[in-house]
Amino acid sequence: MMQGRVVEIMNYNQEKFGVIGSGAWGTAIARHLSIKGYPVRLWSYETSTAESIKINHLNNFF
Repeated sequence: MMQGRVVEIMNYNQEKFGVIGSGAWGTAIARHLSIKGYPVRLWSYETSTAESIKINHLNNFF
């Protein structure tokens, strides 16, 4: 019996998504996938938008 051991089970087959563009559509798609539980990376051309999303987890422009 395995007592006192922590076993981490990871789903290595889970799809990962990248969305190019943090406009209205890119933000909506990234948010939808994230809510469904998928890991998502959102690329933004504008640094200020990227920083805002990174800090607030919200796109204040859309």
